[in-house]
Amino acid sequence: MELIQLTKEQFIDLQKSTIDAVVKELGLDKTDARYKINPQAEEKLQLEKTKKQRFVELLRLIHSKQYEKIITQALSEGVNADGGYLVPEEVRKDILHFVNEYGVLRKFCTFFDLSDQKTDTLLIPRLLADVTVSWVNEKSAIAESNPTFEDVTLQLRKLAAISTVTEELLADSLVVLYDFLMERFGEKIAYAEDSQGFSGTGAPFTGILNAAGVNVITLSGTDITSLSYDDLVDMQSLSSVKLKGARWFGSPTVIGECRKIKDLQGNPILQTPNNNPMATMMGYPIEIVDAMPAKSEVGANKPFLAFGNARHIGMIGKGEIAFKISDTAVVGNQSMFELGEQALRVMERVGTGVLLPSGFSIAKTKAA
Repeated sequence: MELIQLTKEQFIDLQKSTIDAVVKELGLDKTDARYKINPQAEEKLQLEKTKKQRFVELLRLIHSKQYEKIITQALSEGVNADGGYLVPEEVRKDILHFVNEYGVLRKFCTFFDLSDQKTDTLLIPRLLADVTVSWVNEKSAIAESNPTFEDVTLQLRKLAAISTVTEELLADSLVVLYDFLMERFGEKIAYAEDSQGFSGTGAPFTGILNAAGVNVITLSGTDITSLSYDDLVDMQSLSSVKLKGARWFGSPTVIGECRKIKDLQGNPILQTPNNNPMATMMGYPIEIVDAMPAKSEVGANKPFLAFGNARHIGMIGKGEIAFKISDTAVVGNQSMFELGEQALRVMERVGTGVLLPSGFSIAKTKAA
């Protein structure tokens, strides 16, 4: 065996390089000497925590005002004053789960995800006039025919939901609050999205009931009681292509009014077939939309019922949802500081618009 002679300095260097290699292999080289924390171990620990535990931990940090441990997230470019607190990915998914459960628009619309795009608008071409064909005699010129288009612009807007809880409940029952808060936020967001997609008047979006170009069926009277079987038949006067996937959309009380209508043979037009929990009206499914006008809100010259395929409604969105908590906010003219409560806010950015108005029919009362 060959004997290797090393100087003292060489031996120390060899020893140091060997130790460094082992330390690096174990990941100990990333340990923070000040706090004796190994980031890799911390990351693994965080991944092992449940989404509820991480969310509760986030709330506790905010509640105790340990801001140095919280990652702040700006909601709009260059406006740090609107900063919130980043919700864990799993929490975002839980909120969206309830949005999809309670919301009708998201279930059936055409959704465009702009998460990877550096824009807050989307231009979608809409056909205004199609090409035409005609019979041509021998040696006769063929008339030129070109389709014409217009752009439908979908613009992102901020959408937020706020819930308030007492500081005692927030401090003592965070785990119990998790599912309650997720459902509350999801339900509020869903209602707001449905309201704009179906009944929006342009602030900020225009929904089906108020979109230009929809097929309007005007009732003979100025109130909902004048809605007749013939009106509902006329609402189905869409092309066969547009009838595919069509549904009725109305509030619970408006659909309830439809239950009173009978066909020419005296049979109710709203039915619930055996072994099928989904009610149908004249052969098409019914979707209850709480955000659409209630029967009591239907006066003269008021649209209240829609029919068509909701995939002709477009929605854009970005994946992030921001969360913020405040003990100084004013909600409904009530000061959180005075009441000893905390305001919890979830915010997202979405946009919606009718892509094909001619794919819908609406029922509207007669003007006074």
